[in-house]
Amino acid sequence: MKKTVTFLSMMGLFLLQSNAQITVTRTDLGVIGDVIFYANDTSLSNISVGASGANKTWNFSTTVSPNYYDTSTFKDPATVPGAPVEANIAIDEGVLNGASFFNIDNNRVKTIIPFSDYGMDNQQLTITTFPLNFGDIIKDSSYTKTQGTPDDFGFTGTPYDSIRISIDMHTTSTVDGWGSLVVPSGTHNVLRVRNVTNVDVTVEGKFIVWMNVPINLDQNQILFAWYGNNKKYSIAEAYLDTNGVVSSFRYQVDSIPKKPTTGLANLSSPNKITAYPNPANERITFTITSSEGQLDIMDITGHVVLSKTLDSKNVSIDTQTMPAGVYMARMQDLDGNYSSLKFVVQH
Repeated sequence: MKKTVTFLSMMGLFLLQSNAQITVTRTDLGVIGDVIFYANDTSLSNISVGASGANKTWNFSTTVSPNYYDTSTFKDPATVPGAPVEANIAIDEGVLNGASFFNIDNNRVKTIIPFSDYGMDNQQLTITTFPLNFGDIIKDSSYTKTQGTPDDFGFTGTPYDSIRISIDMHTTSTVDGWGSLVVPSGTHNVLRVRNVTNVDVTVEGKFIVWMNVPINLDQNQILFAWYGNNKKYSIAEAYLDTNGVVSSFRYQVDSIPKKPTTGLANLSSPNKITAYPNPANERITFTITSSEGQLDIMDITGHVVLSKTLDSKNVSIDTQTMPAGVYMARMQDLDGNYSSLKFVVQH
């Protein structure tokens, strides 16, 4: 009888340890040279991120189905064209999503947002601190501004002599749960992080005196990410749209069934892209010198909100459901060269 009690006690201890709360440190994140494979599902319907709290199980094993695969490669920013000087690690996600930039040390992770294309200072936001534990809350903010002519920002047909734009960003990362994550590639002990980023944009025009331009460019982003030990980066991520609906989900896999398109596109390119009308309300049409390749639409934070395979030199995009804001259109041809253009959606 004593042996039975001891055996059951040991089994109980094992089960408790297998679902125990973990702590994430700098050693659990990748270093230059690491490569991660991801499966992506962007055709979701009625999927929930699940509840917050302790000892939860988030099971996505039957609710997600990848429609494409890609890689995330940790690179030295010195080898990535256009990398901000503040970054010490770049994560290259290929020609579709480009590179994200970070400054990482043993105490925290800062994301570096390169606003130089908009004539502004690069911004840094702390999104994670170490050690990372259940219940942690990390907050940070940044502010930048710029000024130029209406043509510099894609404003046409306005009475203003000058335009100035200020961007106020706030981010809050909350470790809102721990437990087991189940995805098609396996089961993992994890911490879940809920990140909310608010981007407040103020636009002013000068016509004799400065006045507010009646345009709403504010944007909000909600991301749930699951982290484990020795996984190099997030095991899974779920992006939510402005209505709180999961718009995309990705998770780590050991390998991919087809060769991904990796690496950054070449900077030098004869391709050109123009757009009309700009600002756009219901629809915008892009004219491109190449009829083959990929057109990506990114918001001001660099998140790809729309992708389209090119089959014509004229591409029309419905903007009625796109939140008002400043966007970047980027065209990549079949050789990896790209051209880009800023445009504004205004309702």
